[in-house]
Amino acid sequence: MATDIPSLEAALTSGDSSEREDAVDALGESKRVEAVPLLSLALKDADEDVREAAVDALEEIGGDEAAQALAIALGDEDSQ
Repeated sequence: MATDIPSLEAALTSGDSSEREDAVDALGESKRVEAVPLLSLALKDADEDVREAAVDALEEIGGDEAAQALAIALGDEDSQ
C-alpha cells in the first residue's frame, strides 16, 4: 500500500472494503495530522471494519485534531 496521502485518499473511495481498510490503517501508521480529515470521513464508511479501523487510526495519530474528530463522530456537542 502506498504511504503518500493522495494515494491513500484515492484508495478510500475503492469499492473494495478491504482496500479502504488498508488505506485507513496506513493513514494511522503515518501518524500525520493531515490524515485526520480523511479518517473523519472513514468514520462514516458503510463497512463496520473500516469504521473501526478509522477509530484505531485516529487514536494512533492522537492530538487535539484526532480527539475532536472522534468526539464529533460520537456526537459530543461540546467538541464542535
